[in-house]
Amino acid sequence: MALYELYIAANFYPSPFTLIPAAALLGVAAGVLWPTVFTYITRMSIHATKNNFKEFKRINKETFATFFSFVHCSMLVGSLVMIVMLVSTSFVREESRDNANNPAVNVTGKANKTCGLFDDNAIPDDNKAALNITDLTLYLILSGFLLLNGLAMVLSLFLNDYSDGIIFEPARTESQVDESVILSNPNGNKLDDYKTSDNSEEIHHTGMKQHSMSQLKSTLKLLASDLVAILISPLTIHVGMYQAFVRATFFGSWISCTYGLNYVSYIMLAYSLTMVISSYASVKLLSLFNHRVLFGGATFLELLTLTTLLLWRTSNPTWLYFLLSIAFGCSRSLLKTQTPSCFAAFFQHQQVEAASLQTSSESIGIAVTYGIISFMLPIHVLLLLGTTSCLAYLLFFVCSMIQNKPIRILTCD
Repeated sequence: MALYELYIAANFYPSPFTLIPAAALLGVAAGVLWPTVFTYITRMSIHATKNNFKEFKRINKETFATFFSFVHCSMLVGSLVMIVMLVSTSFVREESRDNANNPAVNVTGKANKTCGLFDDNAIPDDNKAALNITDLTLYLILSGFLLLNGLAMVLSLFLNDYSDGIIFEPARTESQVDESVILSNPNGNKLDDYKTSDNSEEIHHTGMKQHSMSQLKSTLKLLASDLVAILISPLTIHVGMYQAFVRATFFGSWISCTYGLNYVSYIMLAYSLTMVISSYASVKLLSLFNHRVLFGGATFLELLTLTTLLLWRTSNPTWLYFLLSIAFGCSRSLLKTQTPSCFAAFFQHQQVEAASLQTSSESIGIAVTYGIISFMLPIHVLLLLGTTSCLAYLLFFVCSMIQNKPIRILTCD
């Protein structure tokens, strides 16, 4: 989290020499932070439920839903800050409204500029100048971010330590097999159910205190020995691609280009509020449906929204963009919130490795999408996202079908 502080501080003097190294260090920090967070939540759920695996699954889903609801609140608060900032600086551009329904003119008044599917991804004007934000305002906002991140660092020091204590171990009760129970432990043995152990010594050998190199080797070993680990990776890659597409392409090529920066904050507010509500509601949905149905519904909603963008016209009413952002927020939050609970159940004996696999593959999706949007038209990125969405869900469905089958275990024999 100290590296997050460094990245925020680099924005006080934004230049390639400060932001690029800070961004690289931020990536390193995120690579450590998020696997640790996911593993911690899983360990906390195990500690709370002890010898009841079905109870663990329920608690774990609820914990992840609550956690991501608060995570998405950060975007909600950021949108509110942006709106207040826009109102306080009197950012109202009549020319944006006049040109909003003109497909040949963007909000800056430049002719021959097409928004939406065929936006040429041209570098926008200086947003700071466009918003008429003073340096003092920016410094105050950045200072607020620094203080909040520092507060989070202090609060993290008071978290309980769940690295010792109980873990789930295999038991051979065939009649108690649950559809979410996965087949293998690190040795490749079939696991039909789980029980708990108070062997704190064993917990130290499960990967909680591995060094980074052994952690990498363990994660690669998981990929090499478990077919489910291979097949579920495209799902998390797609989650990362989805995040990058919505934040960069949708809000850039459709909202900002067509209506201007003032509309971005309002539509982002609807998007983030939907994510908060959907994350919290995901637990209720999982009490009614399993992960296959939940993720299937989220995928269908995503494809429906992407199809709507394919049929997009700049003369569409403003309310449609709010509706699209709500649809994006709902489908993405369902996938983002409950994917960790899937990993926690799928790889109960390899929590750290699974968390590393999830965050690394999601980061790959984010990096690839941000890379290709710099030279590909939005229509191409959209079609790619739709393809990966179908492929990711199909492979996830296969995972759910083979999770209790011997075919899951990959051997070198």
